Amino acid sequence: MAPDIESQRSERQHDLTRVIALTDAVFAIIMTLLVLEVHVPNLGQGQTLGAALRDIRPTLVAFVIGFVGAAMLWIGHRDLFALIRRTNRGLVWLNILYMLPLCLLPFGAALLGRYNHDPAALHLFGMVVIGPPSRRR
Repeated sequence: MAPDIESQRSERQHDLTRVIALTDAVFAIIMTLLVLEVHVPNLGQGQTLGAALRDIRPTLVAFVIGFVGAAMLWIGHRDLFALIRRTNRGLVWLNILYMLPLCLLPFGAALLGRYNHDPAALHLFGMVVIGPPSRRR
């Protein structure tokens, strides 16, 4: 290959923008999926809206915790990648592995919202939230 073509190929392979774009997309999808478990309640005979909203409170709380947790992890990722100038295959795979437990966040939040009194739901949700390494100061 010509040196110019090889140089362009190498530059594309080490470009951060695709890694960041993929990660941003995954975070956006995760944060959107979290809200899908929050349903507008159907009022039963004689039930008030306030009572129905209290019934879905665990789902709302799980959504808020999951959303804030995802936001914190996204901010940490953004801050970390602000320090990185080029990527390689190893960094790309580490980034993909970082996102693996994040993709379970909507499932963990849904489980916690539905089975909020079951310790197993809380344990699983906690493992999903603390699974990805976060930047600690």
